[in-house]
Amino acid sequence: MENVSYATYFSFLANVVLALVLGAIIGIERQWNQKVAGLKTNTLVCLGSSLFVSLSGLITGTTDHTRMAAQVISGIGFIGAGVMFKEGVNVKGLNTAATLWCAGAIGTLAGSGYHLEATTGALLVVVTHLSFRPLAKFLTRINMVDVKDDEQYYTLHVVTSKNEMSAIKTILITELSQENMVVNALQTVKSDKKRELIAHIIAKSSLNVALERIINRVSQEEGIHQAYWRLERKDKDGGD
Repeated sequence: MENVSYATYFSFLANVVLALVLGAIIGIERQWNQKVAGLKTNTLVCLGSSLFVSLSGLITGTTDHTRMAAQVISGIGFIGAGVMFKEGVNVKGLNTAATLWCAGAIGTLAGSGYHLEATTGALLVVVTHLSFRPLAKFLTRINMVDVKDDEQYYTLHVVTSKNEMSAIKTILITELSQENMVVNALQTVKSDKKRELIAHIIAKSSLNVALERIINRVSQEEGIHQAYWRLERKDKDGGD
């Protein structure tokens, strides 16, 4: 502290506090929608990025933070890889990883003293999630893979408590993957105290036995209110 002037310190403080606040704003939206990386993760990524970039300025005494920012970007890549996982033929967690990447970028802006730009970036991230999520769901529904004549279309429904939703969702995804089921879409229907997970499944043969096994496994977990499956459509050969 003896080699740092009070003006420099207060500038540092303003930068990192802004990064913390902006990271929290992004994290609140993520936490509200019960994503893997929520309030604390996004806040820490944004704050940590700001601290690293600020360290660069404190050591060199210059405003060139590009080298440290480049290292921050690489480091966030490892964090992003940790929140992605494979679900059947799909890869989940890409939005979460991209959000962490954006949080890191916002932190580097704040740590470099670009407060207005960092604030703008944080607001755009939140707006993107809030406005594009309904559009993405709409496009997913209208662009769902067509069920061919020799395929069957199932839905698996699990109703759980709000607090247990994340854990049950992970268990359900694991069970579906172990049964090698092709999941066309996974939806979450929200109510005040409950969450309903709906898995849309396509198969070329009967899944009755496998779905019953999954229902029995999931029903043993705490917080389950209801679990069942349904054959939504079955096109037989020679049918209309």
